Amino acid sequence: MDIKEFQKVLRELSGKKRDEFFIQQTNNITQDFLNRVHKKTPVDTGLLRISWRSHVTPARKMEDGSYKSIVKNPVHYASYVEYGHRMPNGGYYEPRFMAKKSCNELEQMYPGILGSEISKWYAENLWSRKK
Repeated sequence: MDIKEFQKVLRELSGKKRDEFFIQQTNNITQDFLNRVHKKTPVDTGLLRISWRSHVTPARKMEDGSYKSIVKNPVHYASYVEYGHRMPNGGYYEPRFMAKKSCNELEQMYPGILGSEISKWYAENLWSRKK
């Protein structure tokens, strides 16, 4: 493959195919986050834990070129469990930071994972062009 062919392939891979790849990767990260936060969420009635999966938007490309998926927990007391709170009797409910801890874990892991996935994806797409 000469340089002109290589540039042509890179242009093709920078369009719809690339968007599909990054949308899939964003969905993978979102699923990993949901699995982690689900395990870390304390259970009393189970409502808070199960509600993590009820308000998730599929990944999409944003106007600024980034990719985004939104996860919300609609349970009204989710923030009280996440960040802790004072109770009417004077006690204090310790923060659990289940979402924060899950995000921190992903921020540590995913640069390396994404780097290898991007390399693999480009190699597979370039290799399939050589044939």
